[in-house]
Amino acid sequence: MENIIIAVDGPAGAGKSTIAKIIAKRLNINYIDTGAMYRAVTLKCLQNNVDVKDENAVIEMAKKTSIDFRDNNIYLDSKIVNDEIRTLEVSKNVSDVAKIKEVRYLMVDLQREIGKNNAVILDGRDIGSYVFPNADYKFFLVATPEERGKRRYIELKEKGYKTFICTGRAPFYASRLFGNLVSGIISCNGRYILYEGKKLYSRAFTKEQLDYYVHKLDQGKLGAMFVSDDKALKYHLNQKQEVDLEKEYGIEHLVDSLEGDFYTFDMFYQSQEHYQTMVEIFKEDLIINDHGGMGSCDCSTIEFDKGSAIAYLLDYFHIDKDNAYAFGDGYNDQAMFREVGHGIAMGNAVDVLKEKATYITDDFDQDGILKALYHEKIL
Repeated sequence: MENIIIAVDGPAGAGKSTIAKIIAKRLNINYIDTGAMYRAVTLKCLQNNVDVKDENAVIEMAKKTSIDFRDNNIYLDSKIVNDEIRTLEVSKNVSDVAKIKEVRYLMVDLQREIGKNNAVILDGRDIGSYVFPNADYKFFLVATPEERGKRRYIELKEKGYKTFICTGRAPFYASRLFGNLVSGIISCNGRYILYEGKKLYSRAFTKEQLDYYVHKLDQGKLGAMFVSDDKALKYHLNQKQEVDLEKEYGIEHLVDSLEGDFYTFDMFYQSQEHYQTMVEIFKEDLIINDHGGMGSCDCSTIEFDKGSAIAYLLDYFHIDKDNAYAFGDGYNDQAMFREVGHGIAMGNAVDVLKEKATYITDDFDQDGILKALYHEKIL
């Protein structure tokens, strides 16, 4: 094929690399992964003990570096480094290299040189507007924040990160929502852990604990939903609450008896005064996480909370605390921050969580998570 240049632009997580690779294969042309070029420079700095925060030293190393793409492999000084540039150490340091203006100028010059002599497709920010403004074909891809978030979760899994969603929901329900996105699910506010679709750990209430909580609920005239691995029990709910529960969980998952294993429960209140009564009754036993004044809340037990689950996972996978990150917005997420080196509070987080955070996002949706992942140099 004659030399052509195809530029694919768009925000992070829009699918630029995926689309570019497909087109490269279909047209039998080289795919130039511009991000990989910065990773290659980072790898060479690390191999030569160059401090990536020393801009002058990094610039000199970049000037002495040969990078090329052939047969969709990246060559660093004539050696294929497809795998070496994707290590965790490179991922943690590449942002320091990529932000150096002179290094970016060097990489842009190299991209233009490669494009001048080959039929290529390139993806990256500003590829079509700055690097190749006269490209033969230019595309700008977009995606919803939800889809971009999914792509980044998948990318984290592919890089070897253990990613878990932590929720108060039942395991079967959480799996339905998140199962294909992450390595595992910490459900029931820490008391039931799934990893790669299988139960890794569970901590059911004893009969004595269940009897105790039921007594407390009756004392406060509170409704509740007890949660098991594959079922839920409605306890003293009004008609609207029962209908909502049936819609959310499905009638086939609802039971009428507390027989078997249960791991957590949501509580329902009628007014702010009723809520304060609930907090007072359970203050020695539970960390209550209100659902934004909607008349319901989930709760974590003080004796085993989300943080306890995190500690279990770090020990199980032999992960150092400094390499563990947690995102949260509610009161019971404080327990996670207790066990990790990096606690990231979402933009809508309660104040007490923000006070304990190592970083606070300015958004509370997928974009906020993405910004934090880039800030922490995970992506």
